[in-house]
Amino acid sequence: VLSASVGTIAEEGKYTVEGAVTFSVEYTAETYAITIADGITVMDGTTDVASGTLVAYDTVLTVTADPKTGYTSVLSASVGTIAEEGKYTVEGAVTFSVEYTAETYAITFDSDGGSEVADITQGFGTMITTPADPTKEGHIFAGWSPTVPATMPAENLNITANWKIDISSATVTVNSGADLTYTGAGITPAVSVNLDGVLDAANYDVSYVNNVDVGTGTVTVTGKGNYAGTATTVFTIEKAPLTVTYDGETITFGETPDLTVVVTGFVGGETTLTAAGYTAPTLTTDKVNVGTYSLTPTGGAANNYDFNYVAGTLVIDPADQTVTFEGYMGVYDGNAHSITVTATGDVTYSSDGTTYVADSPNYTNVGDYTVYFKVTKANHNDYTGSATVSIAQKALTITAGDKTITFGNEPDYTVSYE
Repeated sequence: VLSASVGTIAEEGKYTVEGAVTFSVEYTAETYAITIADGITVMDGTTDVASGTLVAYDTVLTVTADPKTGYTSVLSASVGTIAEEGKYTVEGAVTFSVEYTAETYAITFDSDGGSEVADITQGFGTMITTPADPTKEGHIFAGWSPTVPATMPAENLNITANWKIDISSATVTVNSGADLTYTGAGITPAVSVNLDGVLDAANYDVSYVNNVDVGTGTVTVTGKGNYAGTATTVFTIEKAPLTVTYDGETITFGETPDLTVVVTGFVGGETTLTAAGYTAPTLTTDKVNVGTYSLTPTGGAANNYDFNYVAGTLVIDPADQTVTFEGYMGVYDGNAHSITVTATGDVTYSSDGTTYVADSPNYTNVGDYTVYFKVTKANHNDYTGSATVSIAQKALTITAGDKTITFGNEPDYTVSYE
């Protein structure tokens, strides 16, 4: 800015001298707009310069990129050059920019005796494809430590494989003495696991399938802790015994036996109504005659039971007979008489109660006669008894015949009787 000690300097520097005069000049620095992109800090000494601020020519600014994890930054100015340590001298309006470039990091895999896994080298924040699991004889891969990240971190990583001992080749044995008989509930026999020696039970869990009904059950051991994998074995569930009993009975010939069969031995609260596949055993007989017979139930079935049969005795006693009889009582009439026996069996007779014959004795003459009889019939009790034949004397009527004679003649006497 020009000035005169006397008067005024007109436009275009024109000045009319009017007396002694001193001309002076004062210089003032030009100012320029500073444009700052995001992620950049600009300082004028200790003062923070905001984007859009007017800054004087030749001002030395400090330009820094805001730190960003995993990235390197490159600053640039639209006019001039940003020197070392971010120093910039203003020469005009300027725009500061920054470009971030992702750093490259490496993940190194230690398979700890397993198959080799290639290292991964790529930029920060990029997606990481987890490598295929390594393998190691006798072991099961149990992941990486630390876990493989989803994206590349802002540091190099060393990752080590974790291994668990594989028990899939172990020998699983159901302990001897285990009761493998059907109970209606799950059968869970104890097992031992041998993997280069007996394995402590704390190193595995045990589970069972198909272990209720008769047949083949499976036991599976699953490793835990420092062990992994599974090993299996099978065991056979045997049928439980049922006892089928005929208690026996005594009947009289002609009666029908009950032939009741009792089944005992069900387990697990089961009954004939609930046992799977149950068919009742039966007992039949063609024995109808008097005698003593041993009868054994047969048949029957159930999915989870065997049948043991216990015989019983059927006793058929003889039945009583129905017999009617009557003797004879009358007056001598010259005919033979005997007793009358009515029965469906065979009748024999005796006059002395000792010797019996097929024909009944007959009596004609006066007297009292005891006749014994015995009735026999298959499957019936013998029936014995007696009746009397009683023949009384018959009274005679004697009648003198009428005669007419002449005196002095001897009559011809006659009599009649009946």
